[in-house]
Amino acid sequence: MKHHIYSNANELLQFVETMQDDVGKKLLEKTTSYLYDDNGNELRQKVSYLRPHKRSMHQVTGGNLYGDEIDDELNPLIEKVSSMFDGFNRLKQMEKIKGGDRVTVDYVYDGDDLRTRKTVRSSKNDYTEKATNYLYDRQHVILETDALDQLSVRYVRGIKLYHTYQQRRQVFILPVHWPRGCCADRK
Repeated sequence: MKHHIYSNANELLQFVETMQDDVGKKLLEKTTSYLYDDNGNELRQKVSYLRPHKRSMHQVTGGNLYGDEIDDELNPLIEKVSSMFDGFNRLKQMEKIKGGDRVTVDYVYDGDDLRTRKTVRSSKNDYTEKATNYLYDRQHVILETDALDQLSVRYVRGIKLYHTYQQRRQVFILPVHWPRGCCADRK
């Protein structure tokens, strides 16, 4: 069984999922709560679990520290997403914890509000940084490079064609379907 709770601004505030056995007895309840800023950006998403209990069961409360400098393994039940936006309403940082993995992503923008760099760090890789730089032609990304400015992906655009070349991988050609009457269909 699932149910949703929305705000007056039609923002999802809570999503509750209930797991039941064959007879309909509640086994577990998973609640996902959402927090938004004044611009409607999702700032936080957290998950909590409730399990029906009996008198014979003992309540246990524990904590799990996490962060760049913490070597302890994360509890696989922790699920959380946090996002930070700057004054120009651009996503600057995101942290996601799920399944015992913590991933942080930092974004850098230029003066034209184009994302120029993405840096990803994961607890599974001992927080080793993996950077991606973006080079644009107007508003379209044409190149992605790594931290050493080595080419990793090249994008080519054309009428009814979108071509992606990834180093050491296959070439992908994706047709673009333009709506009728668009410039690509005119003669």
